[in-house]
Amino acid sequence: MLSGGRRTAGRNSRRRGGGFRAGRLGRFAYGDSAMKVLFFAWLRDKAGTGEMEVFPPDGVSTVSALMDWLAAGDARRAEAFSERKVVRAAVNREFAEPDTPITPGDEVAFFPPVTGG
Repeated sequence: MLSGGRRTAGRNSRRRGGGFRAGRLGRFAYGDSAMKVLFFAWLRDKAGTGEMEVFPPDGVSTVSALMDWLAAGDARRAEAFSERKVVRAAVNREFAEPDTPITPGDEVAFFPPVTGG
C-alpha cells in the first residue's frame, strides 16, 4: 500500500482501512462515496496539497476523527494538524466543530482562523 513515500489505494483498500488520492490523481471505483478534503492558507503549504479525495474507514465519522486519520497517514499532514486549537473546519461549506459528523460524499475544508473587518 505504500509506494515511494506516497500512499496509494487499490481496488480493495476500502476493506483494508480506507485510502486517498491527492490532487488530480483521479477517482477510485467507489463512485460518490469519496470525501473531498480541502486545505487553505498555511495548512495547504504544510499538508503539501490543496485538495484530496479520500475514502476514510468506517470508524472515521467526525471532523476530529478525520483529522486523526489524515495525520496518521502522512508526516506533512501530521504537521499541518499539530496545533489543532488553531485549525478551523467546515463541512459542506458550513462552519464545523471537531465533533461534527461527516459522511461519504461530504466536502471538508480545513483553514486557519479568519478575522473580518
